[in-house]
Amino acid sequence: MDRFCRDNGSTRRRNGHSSSAGGSAVTVVMLFTLLLLQHTCSAADGFSSFSFGGMPSGFNTRVDNEGYYKILEVGKTADAGSITKAYRKLAKKKHPDKGGDPEEFKALAEAYEVLSDPEKRRLYDQVGKEGLQAGGGGTGMDQSRQQADLFRSFFGRFSQPQPVRMRDVVYEMEVTLEELCNGGEKKVRIWSEVPLEGGRTERVARDIEISLTAGMTTGTRIVMEGGVDPIEEGIQPGDLVFVLRETRHRTFRRLTGDSPHLTADITVTLAEALTGFVRSISLVDGRTVFFKSKEGEVISPGAVRKLPGCGMPVGERQKGDLYLRFVVEFPSEEVSSAWREEERKSLQDLLPPKPKFPKEKPDNPAVEILPAEPSVASRFKAGLYDKPPRGTSRGAGQGGPWGSGSAAGGMGNPFGFFGL
Repeated sequence: MDRFCRDNGSTRRRNGHSSSAGGSAVTVVMLFTLLLLQHTCSAADGFSSFSFGGMPSGFNTRVDNEGYYKILEVGKTADAGSITKAYRKLAKKKHPDKGGDPEEFKALAEAYEVLSDPEKRRLYDQVGKEGLQAGGGGTGMDQSRQQADLFRSFFGRFSQPQPVRMRDVVYEMEVTLEELCNGGEKKVRIWSEVPLEGGRTERVARDIEISLTAGMTTGTRIVMEGGVDPIEEGIQPGDLVFVLRETRHRTFRRLTGDSPHLTADITVTLAEALTGFVRSISLVDGRTVFFKSKEGEVISPGAVRKLPGCGMPVGERQKGDLYLRFVVEFPSEEVSSAWREEERKSLQDLLPPKPKFPKEKPDNPAVEILPAEPSVASRFKAGLYDKPPRGTSRGAGQGGPWGSGSAAGGMGNPFGFFGL
């Protein structure tokens, strides 16, 4: 078209030379021709961007440059991020695999292809969809491939069939307090189904070593990825999941839940409680620790003392504490009945004086107390009678069946501290 304009320009120049010889009438005609050709060339400039297939901008024709924005449900001033976000949202909703209309999804992909490209978007805003296609925007070329590429770039395998995977198998694995404290390898035996010919399976035992980390607690999940063998070809293996469950220890309990602090009951004789003692205890980490009472200290029934750093590990360098609850063992009836009166008198002189109570009267003699039935005594020992009935609350200073506990050596419920 530029050549066409230049050729006409040369024609104008040649005609200009001939006008000097042809008179004024010819001059007027040529001037009119020049004006007409000038208008034609300026109008032809509107075709320069269309390869002769579109509508020139010099014509007063309405351009559709809003349709793609409406498809993506965004405004014409939306930035690139908003356009991408809108496409992701609508693509999930309108994809044919999700029950969407294929034609709507095709239009959606086409709109995003144009508006996500800055150059294509600029042309679309200027000349609309028709002009963009005529100008080689590429929206009509291999659209199926372009739409698939667009969707895969956002959603990966979203529209592809997912591979079949074996279910995870969960085992509850019992572990001791020592194993949780020290860590290490623990061998466990599991059973799995092995495929045979003809679609049959066989149950086979398999030994597995599980790595335990010091400080693990009940409920910790240890996952062996791909540990579940597939029963058919083409099926992905599942995971083996081991959930730890702490077994009851013969000596130690956790203070609360998964606390790193431990508790233990220590039985001492009445003589030790009154005059002092030295004892030893074997810890869950393998150490043997000696401990003693403070000089001149009297250990009352239910008293609690602490051994720092003798509990379960916390991280790599710290450990919880060990709380010792003391049970004072009194002399048996057989032993006390053998005491002579002088020995009783000497013992009474060493102990604090007896409290003064009203003396019995002839008409109201004292009743001799009797041993309780073993079943009842065991429930008292377990602290079961110390819990208030439902719908009631224990008043201040109450200590179970002994009231304030003064008649039981001031111990109240010695088992309540640990919630036993």
